Parts: sequence; C-alpha cells; structure tokens
Amino acid sequence: MIGTTYKAQEKKRHEPWRSNERHYCEACNKWMGSDRQSILVHENGRKHKENVEKLLTGQRQQRVAQDAAAQNVQKMLAKINADAISSHVQDVNKYGVSALNSFSLT
Repeated sequence: MIGTTYKAQEKKRHEPWRSNERHYCEACNKWMGSDRQSILVHENGRKHKENVEKLLTGQRQQRVAQDAAAQNVQKMLAKINADAISSHVQDVNKYGVSALNSFSLT
C-alpha cells in the first residue's frame, strides 16, 4: 500500500468483515447489488418484465390444469358413487333387505 502509513494499514486489516449483500431475482434467476437503484434498473428492464410475464402465465396455466384435474376427479367420484348406489338398489330389489342383513364377514 503506497502512500498510506503503517497505522492506516494496520487499521484496515482489523476491520470486521462485512457481507456484500446481494439481491436475487427469482423470475430471471440472477443476482444483483442490493442497493435500490440496481433493483429498480433491473425490475424496469425489458427482459425482467418478459420473464415475470412468462412466470405468471405458466402459473396460471398450471392452476387451470390443476382445477381441470380436480374437476375430473370429482366427476369420476360422483359417477362411481351413483353406480354404487344403483348397484345397491338393484341388489336390494333382487335379494331383499333380509338377504343383505344376513350376510356377515365372520
């Protein structure tokens, strides 16, 4: 260190370590400085806005697909339940109530 005194060098060596905090953008998968200016420049950029739109569109499509799958499961369960009730009614009509009550698993 040219131009600094020994005391200045000694003081610099004993400074505590400071973390250089970084900001992570999940939409862009990028790290940047944690200062407000760096974040604003990044968030106002064209690529960031495109990445956010892609991310949101993907999440919407995934939610629609999950809702459709859940609706399909509910329809299948309703059909199974209706078939089971229909089968039970047919069995009761065919064998009578006393036949169902006399059946045991033991």
